[in-house]
Amino acid sequence: MVFQEIYKYMIEKQSLDLLKTLIGFDTTSFKSNLNLIKFIENYLNQYKIKSELVYDETKNKANLFATIGPNSSGGLFFLVTPMLFQLLTKNGTVTLFN
Repeated sequence: MVFQEIYKYMIEKQSLDLLKTLIGFDTTSFKSNLNLIKFIENYLNQYKIKSELVYDETKNKANLFATIGPNSSGGLFFLVTPMLFQLLTKNGTVTLFN
């Protein structure tokens, strides 16, 4: 039981640390969001999750698209845009931050 409580605490702390890092990126609309996008791309790469970057015409901003799980049968689709973090599933949208 003690191990489970410690493990739960560690996971919660890691999640909070990750959220603090993500929120810490300044992606004000007139600035580049590439530091955030590259951070997320590298984070996903650690878990062998492939992603695709789509740049705007200035090459100063990008969207990141990643699919976790099977592409054809309702895998989890992750979209990062300059203004919004969303998890999109086949059946709906869950907004994490606006």
